[in-house]
Amino acid sequence: MSSTKSKVAERAIGQIRNIMIRLMNKFEKLQPWWKHIDFCVAILNSRRIEIGNTLLDYTPKDVNQKNLEDFLFQVHKADPAVFFNQFELAPELVDFKYPVGTFVRPKLLVTSSAVLGEKRSEVTLEQTVFVILQQVPYVTRGFFVGKAYKCQNLEHKRKIQIFDERDLAETLEPAK
Repeated sequence: MSSTKSKVAERAIGQIRNIMIRLMNKFEKLQPWWKHIDFCVAILNSRRIEIGNTLLDYTPKDVNQKNLEDFLFQVHKADPAVFFNQFELAPELVDFKYPVGTFVRPKLLVTSSAVLGEKRSEVTLEQTVFVILQQVPYVTRGFFVGKAYKCQNLEHKRKIQIFDERDLAETLEPAK
């Protein structure tokens, strides 16, 4: 849902690639790279976990049920946003504006003007109508609960998109 998750995945892939290049240079270059995967994983699992600029006292292989509470405390201390984004929020505990099954249209832009002392706001909506499939709460950078919706395009049933609550407006069901 967010680019942050893809950034984390790309960083992990980059780390694996760098370790693999070093291993391939150290050993025979003629060997296939997949023969070094176990060694590469062992190296990564023995490195201390880094969150932001903070090195934790743990490596991935060290974290277990006995020290989990202390590990989570260190993660929270290093970066609270990372800590809170690791856990899903229960949608039933969040007050959403639109229930599942509501027909909505995404907002294009919000304009506001003041002409001769008369202020008016206008919201322009896309023509495409979506139906809400799922309510998705998330933690924002400011540690607030964000509200997003997983929506299905009514014209193209396979097209699923996620919209933030403030970017949607309720609409009537389109005529079939």
